[in-house]
Amino acid sequence: MQLLFFVCLLAGSCWADIDIDVEPPSPSRELSVDKLDYYVNSEEGRAILFSEFLSIKSGKRRPWTEAENPENLPKNRYDDLLAYDETRVKLEPRSYDESDYINANYIDGYHRQKEYVATQGPLPNTTRDIWAMVWQLDIKKIVMLANLMEHGKPKVAQYWPNDTACYGELTVTKLSEHDMPEIQHKVRIFSVRKKGSPNVRIVRQFHFTGWPDLGVPEDRLSVLGLLQQVRKYLPDSRSPIAVHCSAGVGRTGTVILMDSMIERARQEGVVNFPERLDHMRVQRVDVVEKKEQYVFAHQGVNDLYKNSTETLEYLQKVDQMHRSLGNDLFKDFQLPRNMNEAIQRIRLHNHRISAILSAIGNGFSEEE
Repeated sequence: MQLLFFVCLLAGSCWADIDIDVEPPSPSRELSVDKLDYYVNSEEGRAILFSEFLSIKSGKRRPWTEAENPENLPKNRYDDLLAYDETRVKLEPRSYDESDYINANYIDGYHRQKEYVATQGPLPNTTRDIWAMVWQLDIKKIVMLANLMEHGKPKVAQYWPNDTACYGELTVTKLSEHDMPEIQHKVRIFSVRKKGSPNVRIVRQFHFTGWPDLGVPEDRLSVLGLLQQVRKYLPDSRSPIAVHCSAGVGRTGTVILMDSMIERARQEGVVNFPERLDHMRVQRVDVVEKKEQYVFAHQGVNDLYKNSTETLEYLQKVDQMHRSLGNDLFKDFQLPRNMNEAIQRIRLHNHRISAILSAIGNGFSEEE
């Protein structure tokens, strides 16, 4: 009896060591898109998703030694949500900082590796770094999912100028800002130029304003519409899509999970949310923080592929509103029809004209 007890005790200690050193196998659930409706619209289905979400390993899963260096600690918004060493974006040398650290990780998409960059909302001391990353990676699309202030607390430092400003070696000019409160979208367009470079790049920021922290939006079709517009803008671009909220994990992870599953469903007609989320969490800590966000990602894909009249009409409305933005921009390059239109246009866009002139004045040196 004592021998049996000793053997069991020894086996138990061995299994404890295995639990520590070896991660459990990745979860896997291939699911046809037409089966999603059961999971998102029935209590039993949602209970399965809740249980599934809780089974996906959370917490720190990779080293983040660089993030813990004393010079880099002030660059992190939260001390338990740092950038893994293996998948972090490494910034090139900058005149104002010797460190290559930014709280940002590459995340694979359905199409390709490093399709997304998930990053925290900039702090006041890291606004230069996010533009350095945008330039270095030739990022053309930024998805912003938080507001500057939420519940009376700062969630994201305003990292863009109202007109023109310098961020390290980069001059950023806001060319336009369009607010669409009906669908909770804002679109800002920036030009970015690096000192000593003849190139001027255009960056478009897609800002969703209606997502509560640690929750889900009431209008998920507006999120679906935003993602559709992100994909439609420069669809052949190979540059990563930058996505951020405040911490760069909850809302950010939910959108990346939803977007990558939409792309897979479009190509294969199937999705695998737990496998995808498990892989994402190896690349950035705790992406998709709440079980409600996990269900929300399922709901978004289901909404799109049910092709309901409500969804189709809503997405068509979003598309029309964003296309009208393009038409408004195009009008700026057409001759006004009369003097009144010319005067009105000057008044409406005076800040843009000033910003562009300022950028030209600050951006070109005598050597050029």
